[in-house]
Amino acid sequence: MIKYKKYLDQFGFPIKKTENYTIKKKYETKIFLFSKLKRKFDICLKIPSFGLIDNYYGDKLLENFHLDNLRTINLFKIINLRVNFKILSKLIFYISKKEVIKLKKNEICLFGPYSHSYSHVIHEFFVRLIFLNNKKDPSIIWLPDNLEKYLISDTYKKTFSNMKFKFFSTNKNLIFLNCNYLSHPNNRWLVANKKKYISDEYTNLANTLRKKVFKNHSLKYESNYKYIIVSRSKAIRRNLLNEKELIKKLRPYNFKLVYFEECDYETQINIARNCKIMIGYHGAGLTNLFFMKSKSLVIEIFNENYQHEHFKFFSKALNLNYKSFKCNKNYLNLDGACDIKEITGYIKKKLK
Repeated sequence: MIKYKKYLDQFGFPIKKTENYTIKKKYETKIFLFSKLKRKFDICLKIPSFGLIDNYYGDKLLENFHLDNLRTINLFKIINLRVNFKILSKLIFYISKKEVIKLKKNEICLFGPYSHSYSHVIHEFFVRLIFLNNKKDPSIIWLPDNLEKYLISDTYKKTFSNMKFKFFSTNKNLIFLNCNYLSHPNNRWLVANKKKYISDEYTNLANTLRKKVFKNHSLKYESNYKYIIVSRSKAIRRNLLNEKELIKKLRPYNFKLVYFEECDYETQINIARNCKIMIGYHGAGLTNLFFMKSKSLVIEIFNENYQHEHFKFFSKALNLNYKSFKCNKNYLNLDGACDIKEITGYIKKKLK
């Protein structure tokens, strides 16, 4: 029996008492980064032990949970085979072409497995930039090159204007020498006395991020974005199958359908700041709740086979109201159909 199963649910969230951990500066003489595992999951390993760097993606429980999923291959949807991860990583290390980055004493790296994801950029990378900003750390910061497009946008450029960045490619296998790095933030529930709560550090960092973004963003008042439904109809997975029917029922209450993936970052922030109720199927678009005002309402719809609590967690950290609805039709490909009558009934009560 793998130890993490006693403490985490099937989605990696704590169900028993787990240790709190805080963001810390760490050091390794030699780190190997390779990517392109399942869904572009980037891995950072200590060399020569080939173990994960400390607090790479949370605590040891969560890291074991993810590594176990990554090394599991499902054959014909019947048989689960587990690959020896250390042997696999050694093989990749010794046969692949690698680029070397030697860090200077005044440089530090921010690593993370999902730097290609908008959601993870905001709640894992940006909160650590706020951590460094709060410390008035003068270090030059190495980031995955996926973040460069965010940091040239007007608001984020101003928010992190006093920081200097360099970028590394996650499309290459890399070796980092003399590497200072910043550990992962604790963006999971803490459990004590059968109750869930959030670390003070993460709550403070998330709220500081929102405050700084508000300060540096030029708000344009738009009344037609007061109530929105975040569409996933253009996503390749996790689709709400009766989205059209839902928006049809909610249009009389002035709900507007939003395609965040078609908006630049300034527009996404602006829509979220104007929004009082945001409804969406579980997905990256809901990350824009980070830029909603306190006491606004987030309504999340999810497939019962994919009940991740990220957005419930972030809503609580940011003093937002949160409500979730399970789909009444759930499919193994994570598509789903919601109970429209149940959701519209709830909206009617809220808007009275």
